[in-house]
Amino acid sequence: MGQELVNQIDTTYSVELLFEEVPIVDVDKIAKDLFRNFGINIVLNNDDNEVVIITFTDYQVEIQEGVILNVQYIFNRSYSQVDNKRIAPALQQTWDFEKANETVCRAKYSCLLSDVFASQLDYRSRVELFNIVLLTILKNTNCIAVNWKSSQKISDPESFISRFENGEYLNGALNVRMFKLEQTNDEMIMDTVGLSGLGLPDIQCRFNNITSSEIASLLYGYGNYIFENGDIFEDGDSLDGTGEIQKWICKREMSLLNPKRVVLNIKPQK
Repeated sequence: MGQELVNQIDTTYSVELLFEEVPIVDVDKIAKDLFRNFGINIVLNNDDNEVVIITFTDYQVEIQEGVILNVQYIFNRSYSQVDNKRIAPALQQTWDFEKANETVCRAKYSCLLSDVFASQLDYRSRVELFNIVLLTILKNTNCIAVNWKSSQKISDPESFISRFENGEYLNGALNVRMFKLEQTNDEMIMDTVGLSGLGLPDIQCRFNNITSSEIASLLYGYGNYIFENGDIFEDGDSLDGTGEIQKWICKREMSLLNPKRVVLNIKPQK
């Protein structure tokens, strides 16, 4: 499309698993479930008691000419203490986990799950595969919450599993945030976060006199649409709006909020 403003794909994609008790991980059961439930062949390296490396022999990428590597997932069982200050921004923008604050307050330990050599996969396959690995690990650990670094969101493991199994593949990877703009007349800004690390634009909207729930639904819907269809919108395109404002014009810009990234800014047209 010849676009100048594009987001760079994150080389690694990761989440932080939070635990109230010392993490218990049934690695052999995880490997068996990945094959039984999803037909995924893996090579498991569990020689190091602290780091589990899951190599996916069915998924390969070429990192340079003639060099082909298998996609890997690294689960670091060398737990650390939970950093509540670092997690606080995600707690402030988590809307669908009613007991998020209470749960995170109970958490004492955290472990990291990351993909390696997966950035060249089609982003849909990358997210699906990551979700499959995460879901399987959650079913075989005592994890009480998931901190999505890319989307600044906290997920309830049971809810994540249920929603994924019901076809909602972005319930952790995509989040909608809300902020009140200072020194304005009740103007709000809402945006999505989570798409930029996949090389897609997030979405941003400044508004007033519209309910935040309407904007949240609109942004989440268009976020899913971009994920399913790709980076297809161009400056000046008209999008279906909500309520009495049916025409919304989008323009590609740098985000007003951190993290700085390319967004589609949509503006209600009266």
